[in-house]
Amino acid sequence: MVVSTRKNRFNSTDATLKSLDEDLLSPSKRAIDDGPADNDVHEGDSSSSSSSSSSTASTTSSSSPPSKKPRLKPDLNPSSTLYSPFPPLGLVTLPTPPLSIVRHASTYNLVVPLPTGFQTLNPSLRPIFKSRSLPRVLGTVTSIEATSKCVAVGCERGLCFYRRAEVFCTFPTQDPVTFLMSFGPVFLSLTTSSSSSTLTVYSLSDLSSSTPAAEVVSTQTFPAPYTSLVHPTGYVNKVILICPNSPPILYNFKTKKVIYTFSNLPPIHSGWPTPAPDCVCFASSGTLTFLNV
Repeated sequence: MVVSTRKNRFNSTDATLKSLDEDLLSPSKRAIDDGPADNDVHEGDSSSSSSSSSSTASTTSSSSPPSKKPRLKPDLNPSSTLYSPFPPLGLVTLPTPPLSIVRHASTYNLVVPLPTGFQTLNPSLRPIFKSRSLPRVLGTVTSIEATSKCVAVGCERGLCFYRRAEVFCTFPTQDPVTFLMSFGPVFLSLTTSSSSSTLTVYSLSDLSSSTPAAEVVSTQTFPAPYTSLVHPTGYVNKVILICPNSPPILYNFKTKKVIYTFSNLPPIHSGWPTPAPDCVCFASSGTLTFLNV
């Protein structure tokens, strides 16, 4: 009887396929109707049940829509980019030569001196590029002046002109370049020794071409060790030379003539033009003096 019963069971193929379809299509219904599995369930039946449930779960998960990423809220109080965590960049600038501010379109860049060159920073003080090193025979950097087209770097024994990061012209000097000033394509270089100073005028040309050039226009030596220059607002081709040990003088570098000597002043260390025309501010030890020149 047992053999005949098993034979009749396997011959009923239609009933078996129907029951398998019901198991695959509605496993949850089978779990509800049948209840918990009996202890005498065969191992093959349990494996088929687990595989069918896993396939159904994968089908359900694949048909569900993908979850959306949470929208980030804008930071109304962003942290300062000056203190952002970046790897160390090394020496940022030298303590003695002042930096130079250059305007590019609607923004400003800072050109700061390094011992053997300079680097350009954006308004967030992040480096844009670094220049190539100066020739070693020129020594370290002592002054710097930048425009939108070129950068002049004064050294202990010479002067270099850069276009972006490349040197295109070099002039040797006997004394250190203590101050630089620009008037468009014209640059003024002041070299100072212990007892005298020399003002040299350079003219630059073809700055937009592949072969820019620079030449010396004039040179004038003074018997006093002047260390800085001031350009009064509204004056053409005229600068004021400043020295702590001698009175300042107003000098026309085109005609090479001393126009005026400022007497009865305390020792002047530095100067700066004011927004008001014909006015200059002189700084001495603890005193600011405004003059209408």
